Amino acid sequence: MPWLFNHFLRNCRSVRDHLGDDAWRTVNNLRQRFNDMPRTQGIIVGQRQLEGVVTHLAAFFGLCNETMPHHYGWRFLDIGRFIERILSTLELLKLALLSARQPGIPLCEVVLATTDNFTVYRRRYRSQLHPSAILDLLLFDETNPRSVGYMLKRLERQIQRLPQPTSSPYRNLESRLVIQATSALHLVDIDRLSQVESSEESREVLSQLLDQLIQPLSELTNAISHSHFSHVEAPIQLVTMQS
Repeated sequence: MPWLFNHFLRNCRSVRDHLGDDAWRTVNNLRQRFNDMPRTQGIIVGQRQLEGVVTHLAAFFGLCNETMPHHYGWRFLDIGRFIERILSTLELLKLALLSARQPGIPLCEVVLATTDNFTVYRRRYRSQLHPSAILDLLLFDETNPRSVGYMLKRLERQIQRLPQPTSSPYRNLESRLVIQATSALHLVDIDRLSQVESSEESREVLSQLLDQLIQPLSELTNAISHSHFSHVEAPIQLVTMQS
């Protein structure tokens, strides 16, 4: 966590003139929290520390949305945040529903707590935790801001508003990758996922779906970087040296 925060702090300093005073106060509060973080701690203490970090990060990104001009820099920030969030959600679902040694209710609770959807689930389903309902909430529900469906729509919208490097009428690579992931989500047979806790066929369908989503989204960051950021060109030798 301190290693991640140092990278976060370096990035903040590189765009210092884009962040308001309140956002910087939040960054300083995070730095103080990491400086005071005990090096030896148990699970309970570590969980409390992470809960505090999550709260400060939510405040930071909320302030960025409210105070930063919504220019291209803000769009890249938003795109990067949602790519990471989608990939984290997909890996979490894969771990909890497919590869966990002891799947069950406690692990489903962890999934909902991690994605901050526990209250939403209880309000909507009012029932015991079911993997199929969790998949509906975290994959397909486009009204839920923490669902993959919602985040893919937001990614597509933000990418469309980026400057296009060429005047080609064809979609660029990043747009095609988002469409590829969205198509995989829309075309899956939801009925075949309904028995994921008891059917090997449903588990196989879910595994294929998660892989079909992870693969294009894992390539998306590099595609955006190559399309919209300058890269050092290979040196060109102007004079032929004779041996």
